[in-house]
Amino acid sequence: MRNVSYFPPYSLEENVVTNAVLLLLSHVHRLAPAIFSDLITAITDVEYDVGPTFQNQVKISGGVGIPDALIRQAPFEIYIETKRGNRIEISQIKAHLTTIEKYKEVPGPSILIGLTSSPIDLALSEELKAECKKNNVKFCETTFSEIANILENSSEDFRIDLNLLLEEFRAFIQERGLVPPSENRLLINPCGTSYDQNKDHDIYYDNPSRSKVFCKYLGIYKDKSVSLIGEVLAVVSARIDGDEISITENHPLSWRGDNLHKLTPEEEGRIKGIVKDSHYYNLRGHETRYYIVDKFVETNFKKMSKHGIQGHRYFVLDNQDAATDGVIPQVFERGKPSIEEISEALAQNTWT
Repeated sequence: MRNVSYFPPYSLEENVVTNAVLLLLSHVHRLAPAIFSDLITAITDVEYDVGPTFQNQVKISGGVGIPDALIRQAPFEIYIETKRGNRIEISQIKAHLTTIEKYKEVPGPSILIGLTSSPIDLALSEELKAECKKNNVKFCETTFSEIANILENSSEDFRIDLNLLLEEFRAFIQERGLVPPSENRLLINPCGTSYDQNKDHDIYYDNPSRSKVFCKYLGIYKDKSVSLIGEVLAVVSARIDGDEISITENHPLSWRGDNLHKLTPEEEGRIKGIVKDSHYYNLRGHETRYYIVDKFVETNFKKMSKHGIQGHRYFVLDNQDAATDGVIPQVFERGKPSIEEISEALAQNTWT
């Protein structure tokens, strides 16, 4: 058994993916143990204290003296079975249960987590839980996306180092095809001084070195609300020198397949226009990434929890991630909605 490694020697894709997940979790535990504990609790539906607890004047049943202090580490073991799809064979789980029983090293509970790209079929999930229960092992399940979502929403005081790690993890699972193949994703970008220029030119821009997963829909966030949303036509990296525009990269977009959107003269003019109107950032002479939308439509998708967002956020609009009452999924069930229909549905919902 190997410890997690920055430079894994594995050739099998599943082992590489598992190492990446463990690397993320080890950093989460190092940087924010409380968030790591919340993650394990969210996945298992049982509250486990991860790390030592500190107590003073502890009365122990049957004891005579009262120690002044007690530092205790809760003993439990967590095993993970990783699959790139959503199918875990019952025979493999039975083999794992034999291993767990034979090599168990702590007296506390044993947990077996099925980590998959998309949710496990309900019937299979119940079968796996029942088999594990026979062996006093708790079976839980989660997905790569769910881990990212739990971490992203676990703390309003999210540490910046952890946030950067999470961005890299999201990019990794997207590139490896480890997220459900929904095309209806919303990327929310925080915006300040450039808000009016973004709105006027139907363009959002940022640094091309930032790690982001491109999404079909783009939301502009300001003052605790997503107030603009648009459907992305193209994402290009470009350089403006004088009145000349040089497209250095036209980024492939998953929902467009192999059909790259060739910028029209009007769209190139919009890029030049936002560069000219940008009074706070000098966009000339260096490469910038531009998100070109068909048009920005006003909405009011309010963030209800305190504080703002430190970085960008993602929502999958055709499941329950975005809207707890299901308004957004219902919109997509009727076919391909217009951007106006999506904006109206978002305005009826809130997020935290």
